[in-house]
Amino acid sequence: MRGPPPALALLAALAAACTNPQAESPPDAGAPAVSAPTIDLEADEVRVLLVSPGGPAERAGFQPGDRLLAGDGEELACEADAARVLARAAEGRPVFFEVKRGRQVLTLPLHGPSAGWHLLAGGTLRGVLLGRSQGGPAPAPKAGAPLELELISLDGRPFTLRDRRGAPLALLFWGTFSPASDQALREFEQACAALSGRGLSCLAVDTLDLFTAAGRSQAWAADVLRVRREVYPRGELAVDLPMHAERAAGVQTLPTLVLVDPRGRVLGRWAAPLPDLARELSLRLETPRARP
Repeated sequence: MRGPPPALALLAALAAACTNPQAESPPDAGAPAVSAPTIDLEADEVRVLLVSPGGPAERAGFQPGDRLLAGDGEELACEADAARVLARAAEGRPVFFEVKRGRQVLTLPLHGPSAGWHLLAGGTLRGVLLGRSQGGPAPAPKAGAPLELELISLDGRPFTLRDRRGAPLALLFWGTFSPASDQALREFEQACAALSGRGLSCLAVDTLDLFTAAGRSQAWAADVLRVRREVYPRGELAVDLPMHAERAAGVQTLPTLVLVDPRGRVLGRWAAPLPDLARELSLRLETPRARP
């Protein structure tokens, strides 16, 4: 029996968390322990962290750091609330969001159903903090182990690695405000371009940035867009704000490179300092498992 589409599954998970945003999450045995920083994000607050350049949210005037108070008159307490209200825009009319920006309260119309934004609720943040405070280091997946990840593209579209099966996939996990990540991204883009004729697909994933994004939303968003504009302008970018993909891939330092075969199994994994990316990827693509 086939499960729900990735986008619906992700929204369902958010909706479950939304019903009780302050409920304790079970310990995550695969998560590195993280001390909780002081972040001004209430449990029932929904904040805009990132708007995709040229996307509907940016055109409507939304900005990183905006707090979503209500949509079409309904109070918003989590990401799923906003998604549910926005889905009505598919009927051909805008949804009017009440937004708090500093001391101002604005009303912004948004046509959907895709907003092109990344949101974070206080309940989601607290669940991650609790799980990580009770967990241990994330184990690195062994060669040959299947790797299942749920991610969100830079323009806000959910997808999974299952969607990418059929060709080898290179994943570079990186972080903002990191010269080492910038350098790795430049080398990654060059290596991927050189190997594109051999069927290699590439994806750069921003991760381990949840606390920066929540505590310094505008600065984090500006650095993500700087990376897209100046460092990694052509390759595909995804965002792992809940850091689920980081845990699944066993990422503990940035940058980290993971190569996955066409069937979704780990072919190789390298943590910083990274080797010659073009050489290592080329050698791994020669193995029989790397072929479709």
